Amino acid sequence: MTDTAGFATTRLGLAIGLEAMRMAEENVATPEDIDFGMNLRHQHAVGPLHTTDMVGLDVRLAIAEHMEREFGPRFTPPQILRDMVEAGKLGQKTGGGFFVWRSEFLCAPPRLHLVNSPTRQYRVSVLHDLLG
Repeated sequence: MTDTAGFATTRLGLAIGLEAMRMAEENVATPEDIDFGMNLRHQHAVGPLHTTDMVGLDVRLAIAEHMEREFGPRFTPPQILRDMVEAGKLGQKTGGGFFVWRSEFLCAPPRLHLVNSPTRQYRVSVLHDLLG
């Protein structure tokens, strides 16, 4: 590995997270469905928006701004991230970000909630059709 800004996995995770935020911003899918799709199709234990909530939206914004300075516009933070940080929605630490956090669910990824959802079979069917 070469000496460069951002660790390899952090850099890749940030790129995925920023694109997930853009998808939510553009109403491509809900945050729950974006994360569930990454769980289902790519076997991610925790989806990119859940990860963002755990890391902290303010932290993700600072990292994205640094990476944008280093690598250019591909790491430009989406407006939804800026707006949420400005509104004080910082994720798990404030109780709200892309997901609503309650004390009993602080460590449970959203996919576990979807497993018990009455719409799970529909979501799985739709995501399977979309993802192939």
